[in-house]
Formats: sequence, C-alpha cells, structure tokens
Amino acid sequence: MPLRNKVALETEEDRKLIARSLNGEDRAFTILMRRFKLPLFRFAVRHVGNEDDADDMVQEAFVAAHRNLARYNPKYEVSTWLYQITLNKCRDLGRKRKTWSFLQPMTPMIEEQVSSGSVSDDPETALLGHKDLEELSGY
Repeated sequence: MPLRNKVALETEEDRKLIARSLNGEDRAFTILMRRFKLPLFRFAVRHVGNEDDADDMVQEAFVAAHRNLARYNPKYEVSTWLYQITLNKCRDLGRKRKTWSFLQPMTPMIEEQVSSGSVSDDPETALLGHKDLEELSGY
C-alpha cells in the first residue's frame, strides 16, 4: 500500500476515534493515546530536553486533549492537533522555568526580610513599598 494511502487511512481512523471518544467511548481515546504516546514523547524531549519533563508534558497534553475533544476541528489531522497541544504544554513549562529562574534568586532576600521583621505592618509603608515595586517592574 502506498504511503499516501496509509496516511489517509490512519487520519480517517484517528478522526473516527475522536468521534467515538466524543460519544463516551473511553477505549477509543485510549487507542489514540497508545498510537501517539511515543511520537509525542520524542517531540517533547526535543523541546524540553529532559525525559521526565517530556513524559509530564505528554500526559498533560492528553488530559487537555480529552477535556477539549469537542473543540477538535476535523478539518485538521488529529496528529497536528495533538502535536500543537503538546507544543503548548512544552512552552508553558518553558515560561514556568523562566519565572522560577527569575524568582529563585530573590527568595533568600524575601525570606530574610520576613524573618528579620523588616517587613512593616504599617499600611502606608506597605503601600509605598508596593509603589516602588510597580516602578521597578515597569507597570
């Protein structure tokens, strides 16, 4: 069988599995997960650089896909939809990592202020401190 025909058959089969899943057939979604788990895992590893995180991203992608089955557009291939969800999860992780790397150096300073009592209970001082933070952050 030519590759083009095989891909067309798999695409149609994937769409049928989505339709069956929408009708409440959990086994159909399980088949989709088995079919795409490894390719999505490899894709995620390339994006996050870590097998444990990649495994988490694939799991999160399948949860998101299951929750949003009704939003699937049959005009597109199921594989494209699943890869896009996985990519979005990987990007979310990247944003979380950037936020964490930004906040992590500040944590000891904040803990020191709290433990030394340098954080004021005075509302006016707290408000001024909040305004200083806004100016620093550019908001």
